[in-house]
Amino acid sequence: MGHLGTSHPEYIDKCEISGMFDIFSLGVVIIKIVSGPRGYPKCLDMSSDEFNDQVQRDWRNRLEATCTGTLLEAYCHQVETCAQIALNCVETDSQKRPDIMKITEKLNELEFDTGKLPKKGCHRIISRMIVHNRP
Repeated sequence: MGHLGTSHPEYIDKCEISGMFDIFSLGVVIIKIVSGPRGYPKCLDMSSDEFNDQVQRDWRNRLEATCTGTLLEAYCHQVETCAQIALNCVETDSQKRPDIMKITEKLNELEFDTGKLPKKGCHRIISRMIVHNRP
């Protein structure tokens, strides 16, 4: 059922597999995407605000090398939203985790909002950017 650091709280506490089991795993994956491979255990040692601030700082520094203006702010907003979705997904109380429909709606809103922006201000394609450059 995963490593101790990434195991689902309801499984650890009660040996129970809830309907939100996969949502927890999705949250761990998103945290690793936005904060690097060691991001999940680190986020457990800080508040949600501290985690979001750190993720925002790291991504803003990376994105400033390739984007400016409105596009930079839109991408930073995407990162902030993804980090918040991830933290909601790893909520200890499985009843407080979002369902997949809410997650999908949020992600679709981000895609729609960013798709309306002109690509002017971006010096190269973001998707080719190396995400995990930490030791």
